[in-house]
Amino acid sequence: MEVRSKRHNRVRAPFDCERGLPYTEVNVNGKIVENCEPPTRLHGLSFPLSGMYLHRVKLLRTFPWLLEKVAERMNVPEGYSTVEDYRVERVSVDTLIVGSGLSGLTALSKSKAMLVTNDLYTDLFDDPLNQGELLGKVKDIIKQNEGRIIQGDFLGKFTEGFVVRTGKKLVLVSPSRVIFAVGGRYLPPIFEGNDYPNVISRRLYLKRRSAYRRIVVLGSSDDAIKTSLISGGKILTPRGVRLFSRRYLELAETRGVEIEEVDSLKVKPRDGKLFVEWNSSNLLVDAVVFAPVKQPRLEPIANAGCEYRFYPNMGLYVPEHEMDGYMRSCGHFVVGGARGIMDEETSMLSAEAPFSAEALSTLASHLKETPLHEYYTRNFVSVKSPYYYSPGGYACFCEDVLWSDVEQVMKMGYDNVELIKRVGGIGLGECQGKVCTYVTGSILSSQRLITFRSPLYPM
Repeated sequence: MEVRSKRHNRVRAPFDCERGLPYTEVNVNGKIVENCEPPTRLHGLSFPLSGMYLHRVKLLRTFPWLLEKVAERMNVPEGYSTVEDYRVERVSVDTLIVGSGLSGLTALSKSKAMLVTNDLYTDLFDDPLNQGELLGKVKDIIKQNEGRIIQGDFLGKFTEGFVVRTGKKLVLVSPSRVIFAVGGRYLPPIFEGNDYPNVISRRLYLKRRSAYRRIVVLGSSDDAIKTSLISGGKILTPRGVRLFSRRYLELAETRGVEIEEVDSLKVKPRDGKLFVEWNSSNLLVDAVVFAPVKQPRLEPIANAGCEYRFYPNMGLYVPEHEMDGYMRSCGHFVVGGARGIMDEETSMLSAEAPFSAEALSTLASHLKETPLHEYYTRNFVSVKSPYYYSPGGYACFCEDVLWSDVEQVMKMGYDNVELIKRVGGIGLGECQGKVCTYVTGSILSSQRLITFRSPLYPM
């Protein structure tokens, strides 16, 4: 479905169909509907003017009617109901699992907890590398525990407790502990043309892979190699950034996967496809698939009062936790991708670790083979961000903030994400900072992100 961006009037489409990310909901005849369809065309008339430039020349002060024109094209309904008739239900439970995926469902099978998620459909269902015993186990867990699963949006922590919205009902839960199994997400790197439709995440590629015959993969992680093994696509990684495990590097060499380090990257539409240029090479592809690293979804974790830190060895943000996943700052646990784990076996072990000393010991052994290991040894080394390929493109898709705008704000002396949000305007759009703040923070090595306030999804 074609959607136009708020300020620059660019054709946009979701890069991932996760609920709450940019352009996953659109305004159709005054109503908001779900959208995960690719547009029929890749580009059209657009106005990529720097927001900082507009402020400098005082254009909006001279022509205030421009704001009215922008408002007419905004992706919002024509009006809102003044009263929302939600029924409130209180539920008593000792342990609440937030999120599903492999780790959340494993934790559910090892406990008497209640699980809440807005999507039971995990990546395993689409990944041809994991079709078999593991997929069957996930389906069995769902079937055997369906009475303890609530499908709905986790809205966050309120004075009364944790709140879940399911349909027109608000479920209020006050558990003794929470296990966060919210997983991670792939975020679009910075390069010229990073906002074009069909520049998509690995997760969305797995859903649509039959539609793409030729792709190029962007990434520095094992997931990039997995994507190449499925598609046969070449991997481009920023020069000097290699977060692959030894196991997958050996597999890539055995299977003939091409991995090239690049200094520059540019993407533009051509004949209904995407023309990718890097260094002195180029390629015409159906899609550009990114899997730089899988950034833990920190919004619900930070919202619950749990601390996090920037992990410079991988250029991502990780909840402060111990080997068994315990977060001392808030008294809750974190498992799986939400603590930076990327492979399936280790993710399952992390979900068993809070309940089993044997699983905890095996987990520690597994993590030694991954780039995440140094988080636990506290041997921190700064590396170049896996999100930065070359100057250009967009920092914030919701608000049409160019990466050049962020660079300009940085030159003004604002060097952390919260200040760049206030001055440059990132993180103020429909996704509430679920994308741009992490990418910008990683490139800046900012120690803090923004404050993730309740509700985590718009009411």
